[in-house]
Amino acid sequence: MKTLLNVSLLILVVFPARLAAHHIGPLAVLDARQAAYDAHNVEAAVAFFADDAVVTLAVGTPRQVQYVGKEQIRRWQEALQKEQSVRTELLGERKVDGEIVTWRARVSRDEWRRMGIASLEFWGEATVRGGKITSLRNGPTQEAAEKLR
Repeated sequence: MKTLLNVSLLILVVFPARLAAHHIGPLAVLDARQAAYDAHNVEAAVAFFADDAVVTLAVGTPRQVQYVGKEQIRRWQEALQKEQSVRTELLGERKVDGEIVTWRARVSRDEWRRMGIASLEFWGEATVRGGKITSLRNGPTQEAAEKLR
């Protein structure tokens, strides 16, 4: 079963443009993007984003940052690969409502650990249309945001 899953994710990573024409569920798209990222294949990971996708991180905090379009998203993904300082652990199951996927995760960063903060809880939300991520947002929970102040 694990081999079948790995082969399926490999197909999604290698052929994202072709598969976008077919309806694949939003979780499969997000999982395939993550598999490409974990395999250090930035180009394959970025291929899962729409040309005009918007990524907004740390929503509602002074550290909020936004990346618009594949080129900015590519640079963000390359920087994450280079620094390897962010670790994420999914908390519970992701929820799918049509095109929108939401989740909670425990996030740790080297810079936070230097501040004495082991990890923080974040929420996440992605919109997937036609096999492409059009929007990806995350932000700290209220309690986590207070720790960052």
